[in-house]
Amino acid sequence: MKSFTIPFAMLITVFLVTAVHAHSDHDEEAAIQRLDQTKDYHALSQKLTEQPANIACACELSRLCLKNGSTSLAKSALSNWWKMKSIPQEILLLKATILQRDHHFTEALEELVLLINKNPRHAEAWLMKSTIHAICGDYGEAYTSAIPLFGMTSPVIASTATANALSLSGKATESYELLLSRLTKQNNADSSDVRCWAWTVLAEIAVRLGKNDEAKSHFEEALAADPNNRYTRATFGEFLIDSGDAIAAWRLIRPAVSGEAETLILALAEKELNKPNRPYSAELKHRFASGELSGSRSAARYFLDIANDPAKAWQIAKSNWDALQREPADTLLALRAAKAAGADATEIKDWLSNSGTADVRLSEYSTKN
Repeated sequence: MKSFTIPFAMLITVFLVTAVHAHSDHDEEAAIQRLDQTKDYHALSQKLTEQPANIACACELSRLCLKNGSTSLAKSALSNWWKMKSIPQEILLLKATILQRDHHFTEALEELVLLINKNPRHAEAWLMKSTIHAICGDYGEAYTSAIPLFGMTSPVIASTATANALSLSGKATESYELLLSRLTKQNNADSSDVRCWAWTVLAEIAVRLGKNDEAKSHFEEALAADPNNRYTRATFGEFLIDSGDAIAAWRLIRPAVSGEAETLILALAEKELNKPNRPYSAELKHRFASGELSGSRSAARYFLDIANDPAKAWQIAKSNWDALQREPADTLLALRAAKAAGADATEIKDWLSNSGTADVRLSEYSTKN
């Protein structure tokens, strides 16, 4: 069995940081500022300047940039290999990660196919491929890409990827019970990154099943494993907002606001709590006026639930959906926006009915009802 490596942990961390919201210019600038304050970034950058053919150094620098949220610097670290016809495997994986990070899903999948063709037992590539297919709503391919993980990596990783794919395609209850059993029995068998990811996936399945109490408990387990994980904190915060607990969402997110996802949650909380001053709403308004967030889920929800502009929300949400950002939350937001704007969402409703997507929040929109 392949051991759990640092690159694998890095891959999971990147997914948990980036899967929900598109990367804004503001987030990129903040990431660059964080990196500029780290000794490791400057040391690795200097080393790569002196040794431009050093693949190991380039990969380490690229991973560091990704971990801190900068795709531009992560890509820059790989510039000597980015356009090569024959790219080393470690570069291919990072290239696909960067493309996924920027929501270029088709291009990322093309790189992963190249990598898997070179090395059919590349577990990280199979995991990323499964995850991207799930994001794009191709649940059959998500499941097919998860199956090879059994025997390549830990049972928790393989079970989590498989449960995620199956839960989205009509087998949510079975997937939930199996993954819960696995995590209960083997909760300490993997790194904190993996445990956080697995409990977060379980929480998301619980949300789709309407098991809100269980979902809250699972999110708390995830954050107990990795209290600073941005993806889990933001997803939990959004869940709390949607569950009517704006106070809990505020308390969770307010101590560490590092990107647009957190800013949106606090803006929604400001509105729900009827706060007289709403700096986070104002910040989003300012960012969008300057051209940021124009293609993000945050922008669509901002216009729908804060700015009361459903037509703009529908325009952005439909554009995201057309670009294959089709996680249940994206589909739900697009359908909510269409309903509020009086727009025709037949294409999305038909896709929802035929995709097998299992989510209680989406049931009212299926054309099969």
